[in-house]
Amino acid sequence: MNNSIYIFGNMQQGYTQYPVDNTTLGIFQNFALNAKAQTQIAVHRDGALMYYGYIRKMGGEQYIGLCVLLNNVMFTTVTPLFSLFEKTIEMLAEKGLLIKFDIRGNIIANTQHLYMSKMEVDSISDWLHDRISHFERYTSPIPPIDYGVASGAVKVFSHQDNLQTIVESTHTNGSTFILKTEDYNTVNLDSYQSVLATISKKTKNFKDRFRGLRKKNNSKVKTFQSPNKQLQIGYVQVSQKEKIVLLQVY
Repeated sequence: MNNSIYIFGNMQQGYTQYPVDNTTLGIFQNFALNAKAQTQIAVHRDGALMYYGYIRKMGGEQYIGLCVLLNNVMFTTVTPLFSLFEKTIEMLAEKGLLIKFDIRGNIIANTQHLYMSKMEVDSISDWLHDRISHFERYTSPIPPIDYGVASGAVKVFSHQDNLQTIVESTHTNGSTFILKTEDYNTVNLDSYQSVLATISKKTKNFKDRFRGLRKKNNSKVKTFQSPNKQLQIGYVQVSQKEKIVLLQVY
């Protein structure tokens, strides 16, 4: 099954997409403008072309988008698309490709502009292209345009709404948005984020304790600074037999 892959988003230095063309620029920015949930699939019909975009919001104004373009065919379900895109986000974050985890486990951008990460973008596009090629059983020929519906008509659904109604909207209306506000992380992604969040919390608590002990026992603290200035080891001499060992990582 023929398909084309686009990657777009608001990364470290603002909006970027690859490949770049004037036709898709407005479509993808409209997807982002109407992205009301943490994740969503946005579908746009332009004649015989069907754009299936996925947007995952990140911190602040950042987001990453993935899009599959089909010609003369359409998907008869969006369920496997959600699964595929969610798996893709997991893979990208785990490997640090275009996006990454921060120290608190949040997903953030890991590139300024997509053209600066062309090898990674090409690799991701090839990976998605290969998997979409196996989705032929979820496709059917696109029906004729319904001229009784305005080309700019927009419909918004929850991913839990009736699937047949959603699919009918994707080829009838100009744009269809399917919002997913929960359970959008894979099991592995939830696990990664949970571990990082726990480590971050423990690190913060330790640093707070370190600062408190140091302030309280400033004259008793003896420290050693590592050559790279990223690690400080110290201790507070509480008594002749007891020391509180302190470790601070910068």
